[in-house]
Amino acid sequence: MKKWYKITEDTYINLELISFISKDESGGVAFVCDGVETYMNQEEGEDMYNAWHDFTFPTRKPKTDNTDEKFEDFWKTYKGFRSSCGSKKTARNYWDKLSMEDRDEAARLLRHYAMSVSDYSYMKHAERYLRDRVWEGVNEQSGLSFQSKAPEFYRAQG
Repeated sequence: MKKWYKITEDTYINLELISFISKDESGGVAFVCDGVETYMNQEEGEDMYNAWHDFTFPTRKPKTDNTDEKFEDFWKTYKGFRSSCGSKKTARNYWDKLSMEDRDEAARLLRHYAMSVSDYSYMKHAERYLRDRVWEGVNEQSGLSFQSKAPEFYRAQG
């Protein structure tokens, strides 16, 4: 369906911008387009009125990936390893920016990451885990990651 309705030879109305439209007893059409109230008689308005009613307005597709539930599971798992895991709101913002595949990988490799640090207090906060894409450096087979040597290195240096 066309988004633009031609009123005159050089005047068009974007049907998406019409916020209100109605017919009166005489068949005239009143509408508000982009905040401007306009009235057309029956002859002028009938086709536009029908075009607006036939127009399929764009809608957002409903989320089908249950991201809220997946994030809550991720957050609960993280809290199980580290009670102070940063800002949930910030972590959620980073979570929302990830692709579905990255979300699944981040959640799946979280336990391997937790096992790779010598003490859970060395784990990054959840938002940093997501922002820095830490799961990408986790080795599933050995349970070790590039993070795992950091606490031992600093103890040896200090």
